[in-house]
Amino acid sequence: MVDVTQSARCFKVAFKPSGGASTKAVCENFGSFKAGVNSNEAFIVDVQFSQRNDPKSLIVISKSNGETLLQLFEVREKSSGVNMFFLKNMSVPPEPIFRTIEWVCEKQWRTTDQISCICMPLKSFISGQASFQFVVVASEKRMITVNLENMKEFGYYQDFSMSVDRTGFQSPQKKVKLEYDEVKPKSDVVGTINSCCLSPLGNILAVFDSNGALSLFRLPSILEQTLPSIQNAVLMLEYCLVSGINSWDILPGLKAGIVDAVCEKLWENYSLQPQHVQQFHYSRLLTLTLCLYRLVPALSHKAAYYSVLQTLYYVYSALKSFLRPIDLTNQERGPAENLTAILQTKVNEYGNDIDKVLPIDQTRSFTIDPNTLSTLQPIIQWVGNTVLRILASVPEGKQRGKGLLTEVWKDLKILNMFRELLVLIRTWGVFRPMCLPVFCRNESQDIVAKLFQLLTRLVVNPEIDEAFIDDCCQLQSQHLVPGVPIINPAIGIASPLLYQSSLPLEICFGDSPSYYQPFSKESISENVNWLEPPQCVDVVRQIYLGKSQPAAKQCSRCSGSTLLNGWARSAAIRSWEMRWTSHCPCGGMWLVQKPGCLVASG
Repeated sequence: MVDVTQSARCFKVAFKPSGGASTKAVCENFGSFKAGVNSNEAFIVDVQFSQRNDPKSLIVISKSNGETLLQLFEVREKSSGVNMFFLKNMSVPPEPIFRTIEWVCEKQWRTTDQISCICMPLKSFISGQASFQFVVVASEKRMITVNLENMKEFGYYQDFSMSVDRTGFQSPQKKVKLEYDEVKPKSDVVGTINSCCLSPLGNILAVFDSNGALSLFRLPSILEQTLPSIQNAVLMLEYCLVSGINSWDILPGLKAGIVDAVCEKLWENYSLQPQHVQQFHYSRLLTLTLCLYRLVPALSHKAAYYSVLQTLYYVYSALKSFLRPIDLTNQERGPAENLTAILQTKVNEYGNDIDKVLPIDQTRSFTIDPNTLSTLQPIIQWVGNTVLRILASVPEGKQRGKGLLTEVWKDLKILNMFRELLVLIRTWGVFRPMCLPVFCRNESQDIVAKLFQLLTRLVVNPEIDEAFIDDCCQLQSQHLVPGVPIINPAIGIASPLLYQSSLPLEICFGDSPSYYQPFSKESISENVNWLEPPQCVDVVRQIYLGKSQPAAKQCSRCSGSTLLNGWARSAAIRSWEMRWTSHCPCGGMWLVQKPGCLVASG
């Protein structure tokens, strides 16, 4: 596209292989058009594609006679027939033999403001129509949201400046104030808009002003005019789940009252998919659900449930992947499948005794390298700590009717996964006692066997009786329950900060607001045998970082931390660490922190 003041010429560029590693560029004329309407004084200011993958539609901004004109141009093919002079002696008129490209102005919108820049979302959810929103920045202080389908305003923000202004986006049709988020530092100098950019799904608008400040606005989605809020949110989240686009720009636009319904609808649609599709998207759906529930403090018990389920899923898959059959010719199923079948079908035969599940003569298929077991001890320790924490929370959860881990010990799937891992840990401990979990206890007791016994009783009889509560209370009196960080609260913009504070938010880059408390301190009853959570825990390696914190990486969404340089001593733990090299288990990006600068999580 070449700007020629009043007119513009378009060219079609194609790249074709010309043999070997070389590529040939072919440039063809693609028509031209003139900006403005019946005016020789109009000149082009900006030209952009209306859709990312549609080169046959352009948005053109032009200025003329003190006003700004926004026009939508689309390509049309024009056929040219044979001249009438040559048709005199022809009985049948021939088909048109010439086809030319012509740019036609389909729609236009006028304003008296001087537009400085425009931006459009990259994706339209309504196929076959140009029904997506874009934002026009006018006169350096006014932003207008225009519907490209009918060229009408459906939202605007008036008097943009660096001073706190709560007018927000307003709907000219409904005359009501719409919610918006604005993140900007305090300043007395009035700034003007320089540039703007929309998030991939068009829910968040980022605006940069002349003072170097960044403001974020939560825009009214155009789909909300045709679809209910829940259906609209589910549609966009499922698109992110399948396409791999980051779903962050959807989270700030969700209302706290629909988060639970959106998550339930996501899992309902997920259950209707084929088995191979469910397996492919399961881990990503767990991460997405956890991000949604962490937005609302009132749903912290469900956030804790999915946090435990997510970590358990990764640990469960990793530990069982180390099992290899000894004899490949006589094995219909692998050791992992055999163990699952035994625990599900032969509960009455072995009862609560963990030693009867796998007799000594059947443990040969479950042995792995002793050196590998030593490096897996922190992950194995997480399994023991979490099971002990879950069982210790049963009495309090039963008394109150609702607790942080109530959803966990009511899920039979999670309990059976923990039972399988305890059997593996018990079997590996026979060959390598150093890999067993370590607990602070008042008396000697086989803690792994005791935990398996209580979990089995809970699976067989989900109705908790007084005897089971007494055993759980006795477990607390005999062992110090570790303060495992069950959930790392969400931080940043997409967090409970949106629902706890009045808008706009004023935040300085790199500093968490002092008035923001993501979650209140967990209620852990009055039992003195609870150990307080450590200052910092490595969310990948499941080890304590201590007070003298080394150089580490910290997540930008949950403040979870991990060591910058690991000390992998086996291929198993090296593959585990490499899985989280580029991002946190919650999906957030890593930020490198200097030694001693980590923020406590959990």
